[in-house]
Amino acid sequence: MVQEVGVPERTREVRRGERSYVVCASGNRSRRAASWLAAAGLDAWSVAGGTGARVPAGRPVVHGPHGNAA
Repeated sequence: MVQEVGVPERTREVRRGERSYVVCASGNRSRRAASWLAAAGLDAWSVAGGTGARVPAGRPVVHGPHGNAA
């Protein structure tokens, strides 16, 4: 059984003193996550429009699994 873990449980993994950019497909979930991180005292920003806006705009997007991905 896979247990889902959310932002509150992983907040301690975010580097303090550095800006963090949070991204999702549309920008809605990342906005909530960035707000949670900011409330925890971190410098967190949601990427406007998410990957749904970055890809058509030709902005860089990394594909595939990432070791720190939830």
